[in-house]
Amino acid sequence: MSTIKVVTYNIRNQWIGDGINGFIHREGMAVAKIKKELPDVICIQEGKPEIISALKNGLPEYTFIFNGRNADFGGEGLCVAFRNATMELCGLDCFWHSKTPYVPESKDAESGCPRICQRAMLKHIESKKLFTFYNVHLDYLTPEIRLVQTKELFERIVEADERYKTPFFVLGDFNAKPHEETIDYFNNKAPLKMTDLTDEFEFTFHGYGNFTNAHKIDYIYYHTNDKYSYTAELWDDEIDGIYLSDHYPVCVNIEF
Repeated sequence: MSTIKVVTYNIRNQWIGDGINGFIHREGMAVAKIKKELPDVICIQEGKPEIISALKNGLPEYTFIFNGRNADFGGEGLCVAFRNATMELCGLDCFWHSKTPYVPESKDAESGCPRICQRAMLKHIESKKLFTFYNVHLDYLTPEIRLVQTKELFERIVEADERYKTPFFVLGDFNAKPHEETIDYFNNKAPLKMTDLTDEFEFTFHGYGNFTNAHKIDYIYYHTNDKYSYTAELWDDEIDGIYLSDHYPVCVNIEF
């Protein structure tokens, strides 16, 4: 049996109002946690070039692939990081959640800002098994636009699945609570059967310990026809009021 450890991590952009939880105060904690846990793949949301650069400097054992959502691939965006000792990059794509997914900075009219998806195909070096990862951060404005983006996403997923037939993960910050149509689509209506590996968690967003407003919006979904088992956990570290982010990173261990 082989094991792969996968994390989704909304790392929280730089905001002055975050006080002691500004990224400059969380940076060392994040690097130390990753060094301790050694996930094979980390899908990061709310990345910015300076944040990803800091992680790169502290984690040379990982390769970081960042895509900003702006037309020049800069600005806020997504990052897939993989551990060089265990994973190998075989394919990479970035597209926008829109009716023109390969037009940079395109978006559907209702979306608050352009949104992207990173697709990375990675080979598990020990087993030679291929996995595909869809790193997503859906829009925050309305349930309706999130559902539109989800359906657009699955158009790309189905196209890729017809070609490659790899097990795949769809993971990230969906900005959707469990009762929303987006989550019902993943659970019951998606064209490929999806399993929520995070269904045991009541919340993932906590606003730096503001648990009265905590809710679940971060997910790891998985599709495969192979047999597997898994465990899931939240990275809920806190030191003197400082957290890894305003979201708990979510980690799954897949045994296959």
